[in-house]
Amino acid sequence: MRTRPVTTIGAAAARVLAPGGRGRVIAVFARSYYLDFGGGLVCVGPTDFGPGPTHLLADVDDGRELTADVAIGSVVEVRGARLRVGGTVFDFAGLAPWRAPRPGPLSTQALARGLDRLAAAAERRSPVGLGVLVADLCRGETPSTARLDPFLAPAAAAIAAFTAWARAGGGEPVPDASRLVGLGPGLTPSGDDFLAGFLVALRRLGRGDLADRVAGGIVPMAATATNAIAAAHLAHSAEGEMAARLVDLLDRLAAGDVSDALLDRVETIGHTSGWDGLAGMVAAAAAILASGEADAAAT
Repeated sequence: MRTRPVTTIGAAAARVLAPGGRGRVIAVFARSYYLDFGGGLVCVGPTDFGPGPTHLLADVDDGRELTADVAIGSVVEVRGARLRVGGTVFDFAGLAPWRAPRPGPLSTQALARGLDRLAAAAERRSPVGLGVLVADLCRGETPSTARLDPFLAPAAAAIAAFTAWARAGGGEPVPDASRLVGLGPGLTPSGDDFLAGFLVALRRLGRGDLADRVAGGIVPMAATATNAIAAAHLAHSAEGEMAARLVDLLDRLAAGDVSDALLDRVETIGHTSGWDGLAGMVAAAAAILASGEADAAAT
């Protein structure tokens, strides 16, 4: 039996593992896998994934070492602060669970500057998925169906509806999310990633009331309209928790400090997930800025 020290454990993963007991492997990828403990999920991966709410990360030379003897359906077990998966024990004793840092004070001028810089930076790139809308969303423009892959085209109207709703301060009923939840292929579909980014931005930019209203419809819908991993991602995003790389980008955006290096990191998140989540974040940020609520949050 080989023991690997854990370098990082997300707060959600720590809650799932705290009671101990058995779970199962539900998904295996090249460098990571997901465990299900009765509905609570844990993602085991290498340290370079960066912190996240469900992440349990170990320092390895090659992430493929983690998945070499792991198969879907395998039983895993937690005893104390030790997780046994196949022939490996992950020791997370003494680790403080990672949580997204508290956001700093919001400045209208800084947020506007960050959106302008991000729009320019995105136009120098080749975004994928819903990321093709990032520059337009930064400027508060209506998303165009023509810019999207036909498979993602249904997202345009829904994105426009959510953006207009947030810009109006959420006075109307929450728009229908059924055209976004589960839309797209992959581990976390593009529509789910957009909504996750939208939720996190609302909460971290001072509109937790709107985040609560959006989550009230989306989280129950996701239980049946998308896969279990994406549903968990949305549930954590509703609480303001997301991968550290995207949280950091949002915080830097709000501070007016956007760099190409940050976008480099976004492009490493899944095939399109980084761009999809960023699109949701800027849609919410631009809407809050246009509504004047950024001024209220800054005082």
